[in-house]
Amino acid sequence: MNELFNKKENKINLQFDNHLIKNNNLLKNRLLEIPKTSGCYLFKDENGEILYIGKSKTLRNRVNSYFSNFRELSPRLSLMVRQITEIEIILTDNEFEALNLESNLIKTNKPYFNILLTDDKKYPYVCITWSEKYPRIYITRRRRNRNNLDRYYGPYADVGLLRKTLFLLKKIFPLRQSKLSKSFYREITGVDLEEISSEDYKKIIKQVSMIFQGRNEDLVKFLRKK
Repeated sequence: MNELFNKKENKINLQFDNHLIKNNNLLKNRLLEIPKTSGCYLFKDENGEILYIGKSKTLRNRVNSYFSNFRELSPRLSLMVRQITEIEIILTDNEFEALNLESNLIKTNKPYFNILLTDDKKYPYVCITWSEKYPRIYITRRRRNRNNLDRYYGPYADVGLLRKTLFLLKKIFPLRQSKLSKSFYREITGVDLEEISSEDYKKIIKQVSMIFQGRNEDLVKFLRKK
């Protein structure tokens, strides 16, 4: 194997003489050379053609998962893994940078297996349905422009963190989607949240939307003043 490392570009090329899946000892040793940091990985075949591009916040674990669970992969992924002879690693400072880099690399190179798996891998957005009388806030992986008034925020790399954020917002703000905030709002104000006017409710949603716009400091100032 020949290893090529360019510190300036944060790139690592792991080149193999054979298809990796056929040489367990070589595969095991080489996987240990992949950093446990965030970045993108490019799988290539024996002709140097890019088969697939992915990203991860822990590159070694992610790349290893393709080979350790080889028999459990879908037929398409299994076919891809059997063709891998080279792995290129591009390091990033964080997962968000890796997400953006992955998107740009896929658009530029259009790898065969990324195109096949387009429908299997989409990053989540937050949708606020401003077109409705009482807007809803929910997580979705599809941007459907059914109404120009609705707004999408994202995409987000960490769906787990996104769910926790949305759960916390539903505890803090009186949202009709949350049973907890409904009862709390009724207890504090004596008003049933279901009876609040559409105009007043949209003012609440506007405050929540500031979080997804990155206007956290503005929201904190507003709440303190209030």
